[in-house]
Amino acid sequence: MNLNGENGARSSAGHVSREAPSRTEAQGVPSAVSNTISGTISGTISGTIDASWTASQLADWLRQSGVGIIPCSPSHAETHAETHAETHAETHAETHAETHEATSGAARCYEQCHDALFEIGRASIPFGIAACMHMYMLAAIAQFPTSDDALKARRDAFLSLVRSERLLIANSGSDAVGRADNTRTSSTRAVRSDSQIVITGSKSFVTLASEADLLVFTAMDACGTMLSLFTPLRGVPAIRIGPSPFGGLLGQTATSSVSFDGLVLGAENVVAEAGGSFEAGHLFQRTWFQGLIGAVYLGAMSAALDHVAVFAATVDVGGSPLGQLDGFVQDLGRLRIQMLSALQLRHGVSDALRRIAARPREESAFAVASERASVYKYTATKVAEEAGPSVRKLVGTRAFAPASPLVRFSSDVMFGQLHPELAPLFERAQGQRALGRA
Repeated sequence: MNLNGENGARSSAGHVSREAPSRTEAQGVPSAVSNTISGTISGTISGTIDASWTASQLADWLRQSGVGIIPCSPSHAETHAETHAETHAETHAETHAETHEATSGAARCYEQCHDALFEIGRASIPFGIAACMHMYMLAAIAQFPTSDDALKARRDAFLSLVRSERLLIANSGSDAVGRADNTRTSSTRAVRSDSQIVITGSKSFVTLASEADLLVFTAMDACGTMLSLFTPLRGVPAIRIGPSPFGGLLGQTATSSVSFDGLVLGAENVVAEAGGSFEAGHLFQRTWFQGLIGAVYLGAMSAALDHVAVFAATVDVGGSPLGQLDGFVQDLGRLRIQMLSALQLRHGVSDALRRIAARPREESAFAVASERASVYKYTATKVAEEAGPSVRKLVGTRAFAPASPLVRFSSDVMFGQLHPELAPLFERAQGQRALGRA
């Protein structure tokens, strides 16, 4: 598999080149945690992350800890009919067991990624965003159901490389822009020439651009066909990484613009094309991001509530601990209920992914999963954002102390409603549906 294209840098072993972190970069990076994370993992991740790390230190931790390859197990999702055809000589019990394994793989992967991102979010929203951008794309690639043997082979080789080399993925999502005439355009162009594809243009927002090893992106060819491709990021002269559009703490996401100056790729670098499974694949990717990013913000909200609880145990009001005042307890309890209510929506996403694995040819299954994920993201980020003023009110003026974690929480949590789908757009779309217009 040509992972580098004609312009890429290749090591003697044929793998993607990645410079080892310097001693300075490696300082402060904790030792590895378990590669398999499931169930309740409270404290096992967030306690190892230092919110003052640079993006380079986070990237090193994602590689070394194994958290970055949680979503890397290939999907075995097949339709019941396909499973039955392949196992017609086996017992009904064996067929049922294999079908159950197929339909539960994506849901199990989702739950593990969600748990990990919740814990990373407890330590840092920017770090959670960066990790989510890697994990959702990798999970979507690994779990997308397909009967295309050539695509399966390319995917398995890709996942094997990511897993063995502990690679990180940056992605730009889809930059297809809707126009008044219902056509689509893209800021990135793909020109086909024999067996080569030449990429020009740029991407405005690519998280982990300066730290990741691979980039997954979309580009449009001369016929208006949207392609999904991947390329190495490091040591490729035809790729230029621009400055970060974000200052302050969100700069820790290592988000930058990326420009392509005649990047040459091969046909094997194409993940999918418009038509066939492309549209379903794009919807599937969006489902994974919308379904996972809420975990980051709810994790941050959980940490904020813990801080308020500790504060309440150390402050006296009229001779009694603040945490014993009924009004305070009720207000804190209300915030916890809102957080737990939002978290419950993740189960709907998990069930929808299980349904896609069982019925991959059912278009409505992809639409249901996408809507459930969007509802979860909308609710989770809204609940977390609205918790900002509430926790400051409970703590009082000390919430504004420079060292207070509530300062950072209140600042970072506002970003949730802005990506990747603006809350007003989702509200408008749901209003149209309520009126029977969509």
